[in-house]
Amino acid sequence: MTPLAKHFRRGMGRPAPATPNAIHFNEPGVSLLWETVGPELGAGWFLDRFVYLFGPGLERLQRCLQAWAFLVPPDHPDRRVLGYNIHGAILVLENGDSDVPRVLVLEPYRVAYWTHEHLGFENLFAKWLPDRELPYFLDTSVYAHWRQSTGQYLPEDMILAPKLPEDLGGTWTPENFQVENLFEYYERTGRKYAKVAAQAPKKPGGRKR
Repeated sequence: MTPLAKHFRRGMGRPAPATPNAIHFNEPGVSLLWETVGPELGAGWFLDRFVYLFGPGLERLQRCLQAWAFLVPPDHPDRRVLGYNIHGAILVLENGDSDVPRVLVLEPYRVAYWTHEHLGFENLFAKWLPDRELPYFLDTSVYAHWRQSTGQYLPEDMILAPKLPEDLGGTWTPENFQVENLFEYYERTGRKYAKVAAQAPKKPGGRKR
């Protein structure tokens, strides 16, 4: 096993339940890296079913990105969903079949579609995921409370969605999260936030990144 995969396993564990790996690339550089480390990382549900990575069905979440077109630039020709967490945050790869792939996170709690200059495809597995450096994306505190109080797992396509985002006074506490359908949540909030964005004065710098 490569050192990268060993570090990933130390931070993220093994997927349970595991699924086949459903992420594929055409560009030689990215494809070679992924063919080497992808099988070692595994795919499926990690961290007690808190985050789903690299498995089948992620293409369906393009619907969520489209619902938040007020924030996510629409019609990107090379955009893949790499995973999502139980709070509906979505891990996205843009330009995966190029020499300069970009990793971004669509974060409902922060209402942000953001990246970082050091958040690249390779160090996503080597650092940002296993070291839990993606803000909120691997914060399991609210989910752990819900699991302890209910003793259940959420059904497919259901998430613990924020009632209020951070900018509107929402807090990262169990009281601010409720069970909702992932797709219905994005479509409902997308309509609401799009109206707010259309009425707000434009600020320098454009969309949050």
